[in-house]
Amino acid sequence: MFLRGGNTSAIQYFSFLLLLAAVPLSITTYLYNQSDLPKYTVLIILGSLFLILTLIFSIGFLFKPSQKNEGIIFEFDTTFDPVVLLFLISAVISTIFSLNPEVSFYGQYERQIGLVTYIYLFLIYCFSTNIFKDRDRTKQTIFVIETIAVIAALYAVIQASGWDPFGIQPASDKRPVSTLGNSVFTGGFLAMVLPFSSLNASKKSSGIMKIGFPLIILIGIIVTRTRSAYLAVILQFVIVAVFYLPAFRASGNDFRKKYSYILTGLAVIFTLIVLLLLLFPGNPFSARLTSIFFSGNNPRWILWQDAFNIFKKYPLIGPGVAMFPAAFEEFYSARLRSEDVLKYFDSPHNNYFQVLYTMGALGLTAYLLIIAQGFRVCIKNIFSQDKSKNKEKKNTKQNPAFYLAFLAMLTGYAVYGLTNFDEITILLYFFVFFSMLRAIVGEENKRNLQIKRYYRIPVLVFSLAMLFFICIHMYNCVNAIRADRYFLEGERNFASKRYADGVHNMNESIRLNNTNPVYKLMLAINIYDMLMANKQISGDNRNNMLKQAADNIIYARKNHYNKNRCDAVLSLLYFEMGRKDEAERIKTEVLAGDPVNIIYRLSLTVHYADVNEIASAKEQLDAVLLTNYSAMNVWNVAAYYYEKTNNFEEAKKYCLKILEAEPQNSYAKEFLNNHK
Repeated sequence: MFLRGGNTSAIQYFSFLLLLAAVPLSITTYLYNQSDLPKYTVLIILGSLFLILTLIFSIGFLFKPSQKNEGIIFEFDTTFDPVVLLFLISAVISTIFSLNPEVSFYGQYERQIGLVTYIYLFLIYCFSTNIFKDRDRTKQTIFVIETIAVIAALYAVIQASGWDPFGIQPASDKRPVSTLGNSVFTGGFLAMVLPFSSLNASKKSSGIMKIGFPLIILIGIIVTRTRSAYLAVILQFVIVAVFYLPAFRASGNDFRKKYSYILTGLAVIFTLIVLLLLLFPGNPFSARLTSIFFSGNNPRWILWQDAFNIFKKYPLIGPGVAMFPAAFEEFYSARLRSEDVLKYFDSPHNNYFQVLYTMGALGLTAYLLIIAQGFRVCIKNIFSQDKSKNKEKKNTKQNPAFYLAFLAMLTGYAVYGLTNFDEITILLYFFVFFSMLRAIVGEENKRNLQIKRYYRIPVLVFSLAMLFFICIHMYNCVNAIRADRYFLEGERNFASKRYADGVHNMNESIRLNNTNPVYKLMLAINIYDMLMANKQISGDNRNNMLKQAADNIIYARKNHYNKNRCDAVLSLLYFEMGRKDEAERIKTEVLAGDPVNIIYRLSLTVHYADVNEIASAKEQLDAVLLTNYSAMNVWNVAAYYYEKTNNFEEAKKYCLKILEAEPQNSYAKEFLNNHK
């Protein structure tokens, strides 16, 4: 489905390539949300540029004074457009009837995927098809995609070696994240591109590139240690081996020779994998491979069982786009919480469940139909014999490398989605690849609707409305970037105990992006931690800060996906404000919803110890110790509690643990010096 008003201009084409190149590479330490927000912003701003240029050229063609100008052709593809349109409609319906339409429209701060994202992806799918009508531009686009994948793979390899030139590797993550911000997303993205590079769908002429590009991408996948990507690549190789002969049977006599190379390559890879497992069983790559087949104790099994209750409650249209964590909160079992005591799942870690548990059966049906149509069209074209004498149809049929690459890509994508979910880059490329396939399959399934010149005014009005929509979201993105920068500065200010600057910067971030619940929650937490660490702050100043923090929590709770956490912080603030009855009531509700809640129980232990309610403090600390969770924050609180209760021997044990992990810890050193 696209508007055709002449050939795509060079500036449109290059704006589209810039979009494809920039989204995967957008990551920065300049922002608090280092990956998802930059990628979303680039998608909106560069996507808007591409859409605006497309509208300008299409409408300009409609208004061009020419006797031969019959208007714009609106082309509808009966194979793909109905199911893609159904997917968008399901997202719209799900958003309208969402548990929180505002969040569903814009998406959660952490993931940045909402209805707006899907609208942009749909428009890019529609308007990019005209680019792929040009075979040369299609090959150039695939080459650009390969190049970006090579860059991402190379940076993953660099990070795996222990070097991170741009400082984007999280300290807590030992697996390379590259420019995708997460090792899993990096593996999934590279696995999507690998078949196109391996089968040389871009028709690279350089022998070095033909071999080097897919080899670098494959190595990039390996170093991410992403199990789903490993499995995806293995099945992609199998698909290529199975479908290579029918795909290339009409390509000349040398295709059988190439096929023998493929089989030899598969045998070598299989042999290397077996040798790796046998000779180096303790190697981290061996461990990741073998864990594919021994994952029975993975918490995701429990997650999927618990999350099925969302479908039972919201079967048809789901709780709303981006509403999985909010809908899941009431079904979070104690067993799942005990499996990973600090983790909170904001996704079911499965693409199909992600759609089902947000957009219901309607959304999942549309999503599966898109994938099924992709499989059907590729297999059909791989096995179809080209008997047409029509040159145009011949050119569209003879794309064996592309059809086989797309089939392998879709197989890998489907497998990757069994245990992981899409981020913005993967979603963008998913829709772009389908737009490419739609353009290449030919004209037999196309229906044309001509928009003649006397419809210029309605088209212009629609275009202006679309332009207004685009400009609003571009403006919102600019503000979101500015707000996130202020928020990051505020976090750094609080960490360095520059509290006044921290409050100012975080308030500025809230002013620029007042709907962001994360900013409000984190400001409240920082204020609480500041007041706990600085007991000398008292009187009206303390009360005013506590009230501001409580007000922020109440507002954040409306849109935050983890209401339990918001309530936990609110109860702690109420304890400090002297509103004990309300605090106790909220505390009971919070612990009923999450009996583990280690961070909250540790804060309660400190509070009760401070007000000399020793029995209550002991109750909370014992609940934490029963989980067998062992970390610095637990040792600190335990040492503090035992010091308050004059049990110095127990306090010494925990202080020794603290110094073992952090030799310069001032509290532990001072305590041990005072109690030799």
